[in-house]
Amino acid sequence: ARCFGHATDDLALVQLGRRDRRSIGLYDLTSGRRRWQVALTSFGVLDSAFGRDGIAVAEAGGPVRCFDHDGAERWRWSPPPGEHVLRLAWAAHLDRFCGVLFP
Repeated sequence: ARCFGHATDDLALVQLGRRDRRSIGLYDLTSGRRRWQVALTSFGVLDSAFGRDGIAVAEAGGPVRCFDHDGAERWRWSPPPGEHVLRLAWAAHLDRFCGVLFP
């Protein structure tokens, strides 16, 4: 398992599984319970960011997806072929997620 940063002391995003059965899950750190789990579309997560109402996840060689705190996919953006988003951040002053596209 690989844990990604959390917006508060209450929630953490975790990458789970091996090889072709990888997924991400949102965990409540107070209770230790998983709130939701979703399969990845690629082989791994490059970065994630917690925003005002959701969590953005950048996958290696795959899309950036945003999930609400209940696990529903709110939107998806696919980079051009051969590119991917390396880093994500929530820009509160813009009220949106921002990312670094590579190459």
